[in-house]
Amino acid sequence: CLGSAFSLKEVLSKNLHIDISVFADGKIKDNEKKIFSPNELDTKDFNANDYDLIFMVDTPNANRLGKYGPEVLKHKNIIKLDHHYDNLPPITKNLYVKEDSASCSELVYALINELGFEIDKTVATYLYAGITGDTNSFLNTNTTPNSMHVAVDLFEKGANVNKVNQLYFKSKTKNQWELMKYIYDKVEFIDNFAFVGVKLKDLKRFNVSGEGLASFSNELLYIKDVDFSCIFVEKTLKTFNCSFRSKEGFCVRDLAEKLGGGGHIAASACVLSGTYQQVRSKIIKAIKEEILNGKTNA
Repeated sequence: CLGSAFSLKEVLSKNLHIDISVFADGKIKDNEKKIFSPNELDTKDFNANDYDLIFMVDTPNANRLGKYGPEVLKHKNIIKLDHHYDNLPPITKNLYVKEDSASCSELVYALINELGFEIDKTVATYLYAGITGDTNSFLNTNTTPNSMHVAVDLFEKGANVNKVNQLYFKSKTKNQWELMKYIYDKVEFIDNFAFVGVKLKDLKRFNVSGEGLASFSNELLYIKDVDFSCIFVEKTLKTFNCSFRSKEGFCVRDLAEKLGGGGHIAASACVLSGTYQQVRSKIIKAIKEEILNGKTNA
């Protein structure tokens, strides 16, 4: 999301000489602050009437815009750039959606080239960060030949690949590492499904924010005979962010939708409310139903 948004801002403001604001309902993760400056995120109150055009990037629907969603819906001039499946009615006719694209950054890359604008080192780094983040450094099943081709071109244009890779994949703190060790011992298995939960008190115990824990569901797929996985993390009291991942040939989107979320075939998410045991039971019930009905095959 940040790679797409920051790239658009950099390119359009430079070439069209217009004022552009970037809004996101959340903070920039600590490991990303050396790529995306927090100062570039606008923190003032968002008023749709202040803008002539709104780009909605890497977001399937207004619900995923958080606190900005209701105000965005008031605007009549919206362009949606995205690569997510969405089962809700479209909020605009100006859609540029490619579900088979591994990342929204690939769509922004194509748009910039179509407009004939230059991709400098800064923009190349932003876009590369978006692609490598969405593909888990090209390990996920959503990776396509286009992902590789675009990444190579961005590398040749000066993307700081080593910096991005280090900040995304080689920057765990010691506290985060201690939490990971604790999580590994809690992993549970149901047939070819692996899952684990993290309580808010666990995060406080290890003094970590929980940022980036969603990617642990990818770690579980490194286990032989595990075809799909989930990590559910209590970010605020009795509210859990659930992240699902799957190997090639297996689908987790239906599972996430059953629980009120959505996403891609191999990477989906939802938010569940309740106690740790209640949320754990909801996930187990849903996964057993999916396995029983044979809906986990892509």
